[in-house]
Amino acid sequence: MPDGEHIWRFSPGQTRPETLEAIFVQRHALADELVSRIRESVLTPDKHHSLLVGARGLGKTHLVALVRHRVAADDELRDRLRIAWLNEDESCASFLELLLRILRALAAAYPGEFSAARLNDVFEAGAVGPEHARDVAVRLLLEQLGGRALLVIVENLDELFSGLGDAGQKEWRAFLQQYPVSTLLATAQGLFAGVSRRNSPFFGTFQIEHLKPLTVLEAAELLRSIAQAQQAHARDAGDAEAARTAAELAAFLSTPQGRARVRALHHLSGGNHRIYIVLSEFATRDTLDELLTPFERLLDELTPYYQERLRWLSAQQRRLVEQLCAATQPLPVKELSRQLFITEQTAAGQLKKLRELGYVTSQSRGRESLYELTEPLMRLSFELKEQRRGPLRLIVDFLRVWYRSDELTERLSRLPGTSQRSRQYMEAALLAAETSEDPRLAPIRAAIEAAEAAGQLDEAIAAREELAHTRGTALDWFELGYWQAQTRHFDAALASYDRALELDPKYAFAWNNRGIALRNLGRFEESLASYDRALELDPERSVAWNNRGIAIRDLGRFEESLASYDRALELDPKYVLAWNNRGIALRKLGRFEESLASCDRALELAPEHAFAWNNRGSALQNVGRLEESLASYDRALELDPDYAHAAFNRVEPLFQLGRWAAGFDALDRALETHWPNKWNYSGDVSSMIGTIASSGTQPAVWRERVGRLVSAYQTAGIAAR
Repeated sequence: MPDGEHIWRFSPGQTRPETLEAIFVQRHALADELVSRIRESVLTPDKHHSLLVGARGLGKTHLVALVRHRVAADDELRDRLRIAWLNEDESCASFLELLLRILRALAAAYPGEFSAARLNDVFEAGAVGPEHARDVAVRLLLEQLGGRALLVIVENLDELFSGLGDAGQKEWRAFLQQYPVSTLLATAQGLFAGVSRRNSPFFGTFQIEHLKPLTVLEAAELLRSIAQAQQAHARDAGDAEAARTAAELAAFLSTPQGRARVRALHHLSGGNHRIYIVLSEFATRDTLDELLTPFERLLDELTPYYQERLRWLSAQQRRLVEQLCAATQPLPVKELSRQLFITEQTAAGQLKKLRELGYVTSQSRGRESLYELTEPLMRLSFELKEQRRGPLRLIVDFLRVWYRSDELTERLSRLPGTSQRSRQYMEAALLAAETSEDPRLAPIRAAIEAAEAAGQLDEAIAAREELAHTRGTALDWFELGYWQAQTRHFDAALASYDRALELDPKYAFAWNNRGIALRNLGRFEESLASYDRALELDPERSVAWNNRGIAIRDLGRFEESLASYDRALELDPKYVLAWNNRGIALRKLGRFEESLASCDRALELAPEHAFAWNNRGSALQNVGRLEESLASYDRALELDPDYAHAAFNRVEPLFQLGRWAAGFDALDRALETHWPNKWNYSGDVSSMIGTIASSGTQPAVWRERVGRLVSAYQTAGIAAR
């Protein structure tokens, strides 16, 4: 690969702009806003300073590098702006040292404009005193800028402020005000006193942007982008096999199996960009050996930082953080207090402080809060320290998430004898698979529960699809089909029921629900056959008898339909739907009084059943009890204001009562508020025309009323049927 492009190990500050753009996700609007602020700072007297706040690994450096590349490539800014990206590892004990760092960064980036040799002027001035050296450094900076604007990029601004102290911060702030040539783009792990305390020199100076972890969808987009970037690099390098592997990965991530794996990775990583970038490399390599060492080196480099952060905490807070480091999932206060032998009140109080300090985050589950680390990399560093001699749990869990046991076994068989570390990890993953649940399942179940609780049915269905493709039991496919049918995706539901029946051909409920899907697709004969198969397997199932009756009714065989409903009611005399459907069948057979009695029985059992009130209205209309018919339709609409059948059905009894104006007003309202609808129902136009024709008026009046009827439907965009 080209220099710096071994994706997860790349340095964003040195990486090609096209790669930064290719794998950039989530923050497009923010990147545009940051560029806009810098442009305004360069082109106008208004100066903006931005601070990006987020935990380690959340992609702050990637975002900063992207913004720097965009600004540097802007033709309008090229001759008006110079950029100093400071080395994050250097410390500053004074504003003078900060000026020297800026000058060195500019000399390295623009050697023809900024002379490193001129720094000697500053050092010589230091013989007079530090204040004189500072003034010389300021003059040197302004002279070499030559009227251009200066963008200073500072990572870990909190650490820089700590070194500068209050005096250094005040000098820097005074410089920014006295010489308005600078715009700052900075990052920090969290908010700190230097920007949040009201009496601090920089309070109110920065526009602060809090960066959030990736969502599951954003993580999938990131992994696809990385795979596509790897494909392009491999293709450019002439590595056809690597390009093919990356292309397959990109396509796989859009499948339900791929989404399930990304969801599980999200559970492992906490939405941390850096961990995803690391794991993307593991996903496309046959051997882990070449990646484990640099990965462990990365954690080694981070360990001192996290150890220092732990030292800032009280003993009790440290114990809570270490307990969360060892946990495999978010923990409630009750469990943390139990494990640490402290009261729940004490644990809750300390966790609140830790959340304020940025060490932990919480999410609600019912009435309790679940806590987990803000930075997953802290857990990994802790694990590396605790398990130096054994496989890292993250990699073991990743292998279990990314590969089925049979795939791991096959990959293990292909390992050369020299790949001992890869072998160790794969064997650990296979052993874990024998003794614990698939790690992909818990995140999927949690996603289903959360989506359904929030009423987000599409998200719940997507997660159920992942579950079906991951665990793949007949019940998983059946429940997926059920929810697909609830959202009227009947083709998808039918495919899911068929998959459930492949796994369990005697699954009576699946045969029953398959019949419902087929009926809604207009495949009535197949629907009937599916119900019949359900009844062969479970002949005492009243639901299947009722549904069979509906399928036969759709075929126009009303006597057989009635017999099916009667059989359902023999099995369950209080089955409201069967009484209601029985009323429909009787009405189709012209047995209107019996139809009315059947609807009344349904309403005795369920007085708030809107469908039964609607069908009762039809039965009353058929026996000439028009005012009662209207009242029944109105009651149906009170119970279900979206019930289109009742809204359209109430038009005709108004016509039959000679209340033409009221009837047409009701039709206009129904078309306005109830069309379109899920039943594709817009009233019985032929019956309305028949009522008009039999109203005994003159042909001219008939034509006017029929014209009014046709006009109403044309206005609504419906061909009168």
